Amino acid sequence: MVPSQHDNFCSSRHIDSILPDESLSFPRLLCLHGGGTNALIFHAQCRAIRARLDKTFRFVFINAPYFSHPGPDVESVYAEWIPFRSWKRPGYVFGNDSSQFSFTDDEEIEKIDQCLATAMEKDDEAGATGPWVGLLGFSQGANMAASLLRRQQIRKPDAHFGAPTAAVLEANFRFAVLMAGCGPLLWMRSDVTGDELEREKYERLYLPTLHVHGLRDERIAKHRELVEFCRADTARVLEWDGDHRIPIKSADVAELVDGIILTAKEAGLSAISPLPYDRLNFYKFELNSNTSIIMSGSQKLLGKHVLVVGGTSGIGRGVALAAIRDGAHVTVTGSSQATADKAVNYIKSELPEAKVSAYGCDLDMESLEDDLEALFDEIDTVDHIVTTAANSHPHPISIQTITVEDLRLANRKLQAMVIFAKVASRRIPPSRHSSLTFTSGSIADQPQPGCSVLAYIAQGMVGFVRGLALDMKPVRVNLVKPGYVLDTGLWSQIPDEQKSNVRDELVSKNPTGSEGLVEDVSEAYIYLMKDGNCTGEVVSTRSGQHLV
Repeated sequence: MVPSQHDNFCSSRHIDSILPDESLSFPRLLCLHGGGTNALIFHAQCRAIRARLDKTFRFVFINAPYFSHPGPDVESVYAEWIPFRSWKRPGYVFGNDSSQFSFTDDEEIEKIDQCLATAMEKDDEAGATGPWVGLLGFSQGANMAASLLRRQQIRKPDAHFGAPTAAVLEANFRFAVLMAGCGPLLWMRSDVTGDELEREKYERLYLPTLHVHGLRDERIAKHRELVEFCRADTARVLEWDGDHRIPIKSADVAELVDGIILTAKEAGLSAISPLPYDRLNFYKFELNSNTSIIMSGSQKLLGKHVLVVGGTSGIGRGVALAAIRDGAHVTVTGSSQATADKAVNYIKSELPEAKVSAYGCDLDMESLEDDLEALFDEIDTVDHIVTTAANSHPHPISIQTITVEDLRLANRKLQAMVIFAKVASRRIPPSRHSSLTFTSGSIADQPQPGCSVLAYIAQGMVGFVRGLALDMKPVRVNLVKPGYVLDTGLWSQIPDEQKSNVRDELVSKNPTGSEGLVEDVSEAYIYLMKDGNCTGEVVSTRSGQHLV
């Protein structure tokens, strides 16, 4: 069911960039989402692009004026990110018109320009002073971006427009990035008619454009037609191996970013250059008329994507819940799709508005590396990765009777973590604001009789993590050592009576008078994700058990 219309077309779920002062003077890009999505969804979809260019441009995302049904495949990830929006009235299909232009009426033009002008004004009010230099659009938004650039190109110096349109034209955009956009362009000049219209509507767009097409997109022929509306000497085309979506793989994003930089330079922005990702963006998301979440220094996970491997129970599920409460979108993996789906159902029962998805990925499989590659292909670019996955409860193994098979099983987790790090090193954005957090155990420091082999595995994780912190820099790599946390998958294998006895002993012995609790231990992982100064560190959270 499509939500009913209301008059305030720009404030609902509008995203204002509230960035550190250093970004306020950056050249600004106005970002136009696809049909059946919204500004917040487009902000998430562009995360890999923003990560590469957030020290080059200031990105401003806005909402289209009309409510709509969700676009293709939108509900599979963003079903709850309502309301969905469109740049044209419901029922209009971009790319179905075979004429040179698709005409818009005065009411549509005014509503579109009002959205654009309001977003630009709000960014000015936030302190931004950088020039508006470009438009970035996807699908419907790409068509809109090209149409706006074309309107600007043919405007008359002495023409008079209403306040919203005048404000948009005053921006003087110089280039556009058009991802998966169809022709024909929208004709947004109701003041031009007759013979003048016939002359002007065949004039090609000569301002620089970058056209980005997925080779597996069903509508690629339509997307290539949009290039025909642009002059060949100023239109750059980038085609990549993907479908109707925004590139997220590192190699594809790198090519796209290079194309954006080259197009900007062709537009006369000679000072533009790609810079490393070493600054965290701060954003304000207005979720609805009654709810505002404002990101501050302590809310660094807002809008970030966190992957929790082993997030189906215990500490992993606790980390997922804590990250979601801090505003993150979370993907959890389990040993099977069924266990991962079950975890998502539990999380949504606790947090109905949670943005969470599930994938099955068994760390014990010989195909682990291929399975992980497939996982990263499916999900959005990941900002933080936490792994709490374990294979089995650490049963004591006598050094006198240990077998080769026992040792193989004991080594299994460490080997899986090495493979995991190998894949993650190619997939996570190279920034100090990205992190990879592993899990070991207090047995490394306080081994029990019969646990020498397990202690060697646990302590091996310490050296491994510290080495990775150098090998994967500037990505931060850290380790958490929980003490006894009985509400986990590991301890679920222990008989209730035995577990109860252990709990009683911990309560009487530990200085905290308690066993480790999931909701407390989870905070160690959140801390390591947030602290951009922390890498190669081991954080212990064990109820003071090392003191007694």
